[in-house]
Amino acid sequence: MRSRPAAILDFLTKIPVKAGQTYFLPSGTPHALGAGTVVAEIQTPSDVTYRLYDWDRTRPDSDAGLHVEDGLANIQSVVDFQQYEKRSHVTNLFTTVSRLVACPSFVIEKVRFIGELEQEIPYAEMVCWIMTEGKGELLFGPSGVLAFGKGDVIILPARLENPRVRTLTDCSWLEVTIPVESDLSAFSRPDSAELRTDHGTRPISLNISIKKPPVR
Repeated sequence: MRSRPAAILDFLTKIPVKAGQTYFLPSGTPHALGAGTVVAEIQTPSDVTYRLYDWDRTRPDSDAGLHVEDGLANIQSVVDFQQYEKRSHVTNLFTTVSRLVACPSFVIEKVRFIGELEQEIPYAEMVCWIMTEGKGELLFGPSGVLAFGKGDVIILPARLENPRVRTLTDCSWLEVTIPVESDLSAFSRPDSAELRTDHGTRPISLNISIKKPPVR
């Protein structure tokens, strides 16, 4: 491996993907994205990324831009990726929520909302929305408005005053939340009204676009 880092490709399993599919790669799983794919990639907290091969490109952060020895030391056992797409659904008249991935570091759900609907956002915790379809607006405070559309990424702070969502067309987004374990987990969670005050914060648009595939 030290003299032929491209040999790592011989040990990777190629999985054809389609729009809408979900795969969960546990920490320590070697992986690469094929040409033409645009993904919403949520990563577990980490200060390092080990690069085993970079298609003969070099980077300045290490010798030849690779971390072969460190990467091999942290590779986990072979896993069956198909088992990680475990969906569950909650549906009402106006929306459908599909649980895609749940792990100790994050939860990903796909939310579908019909168009021309306004509804209170019922929780008081930090949430990330990755918009995949449609157009709408986040309403907050006495007069705050943040428009969103396909490809936008938005963070909703926990302390957001009177937040509502208004859909202008049929919408869908990936909703990412962080499960937090604590000694208080046995107690009932306070509702949103108890957690919010009159001095709320604004939603945060990350100015990230998934409309164009990255240049490889």
